[in-house]
Amino acid sequence: MRRREGEEMEARLALMKSRVAELRQRLKEAEEEVKPELERRIDLAPGQAEMERQKLQNLKDLGFEKWETIKGQAEKAWEELEKSLGEIASRLKQ
Repeated sequence: MRRREGEEMEARLALMKSRVAELRQRLKEAEEEVKPELERRIDLAPGQAEMERQKLQNLKDLGFEKWETIKGQAEKAWEELEKSLGEIASRLKQ
C-alpha cells in the first residue's frame, strides 16, 4: 500500500468517526417513529469502520502488491459505509 493511500484511508476513518458522533447528536431531535431504525443503523457504523481500520492495518502489513489486489473491494466497502451515513443524515434532516 502506498503511504499516501494509507493516509487517505486513515483520514476517512477519522471523518467517519466524527460523522457518527454528529448523527448521534442529531438523532436526539429526530421524530420518535424514525429513531429506532436510525439509531440501529448509526450503531452499526462504528463496527463497520473498525472492520475497515483492521483491513487498513492488514494492508499496511502486507504491502503494495496485496493492496492492488483488493483495492476495489476496499473502495466498495467505504462507499457503502459513506452511503449509509449519508442516508441517515438525509433522514434526520426531514
